[in-house]
Amino acid sequence: ISGLTVVGGLLLTGGGYFPKTAPQMLASLAVLVSMVNVGGGFVMTGRMLGMFRRKTDLPSYSYLLALPGAILLALTLRGGSSLTPLIYLVSSLLCIQSIGALSSQKTAPAGNTLGMLGVAGGLAGTICSVHVPQATLVQMLATMALGGGLGVGIARRAEVTDLPQLV
Repeated sequence: ISGLTVVGGLLLTGGGYFPKTAPQMLASLAVLVSMVNVGGGFVMTGRMLGMFRRKTDLPSYSYLLALPGAILLALTLRGGSSLTPLIYLVSSLLCIQSIGALSSQKTAPAGNTLGMLGVAGGLAGTICSVHVPQATLVQMLATMALGGGLGVGIARRAEVTDLPQLV
């Protein structure tokens, strides 16, 4: 859900390096806060999965999904707005598959990775589909990076057992 809020905020972002109107400020704030949740959520999910990992579990090779993820992002950047519908479709399917994979402890690490790829593809597709001035693009990317970085930092510092209080 936070990924959709980021997409909505990105579509309303404007004003150059800094937002100039109240709606643009609210859009940037929505992107920032939602990216805190997105970045922190994936990190905290990974940490929680690690907490329940048993010594007898097979190693997880979900990091290998980074290769198809990189291909998805490269296609997004290369194809621009002409490939946006395809990128959205693939990203949606990755998110749906992620939910299914998170339902089992055995497939949950891959589910977390699939979710990251789906959200990253959707956000990259959105950024490539809107044609904004370079200054506004810098604002979009900076706001996403700042929010995601804050979320990752918060999730890394928080104790896994503090999750209900963190949310």
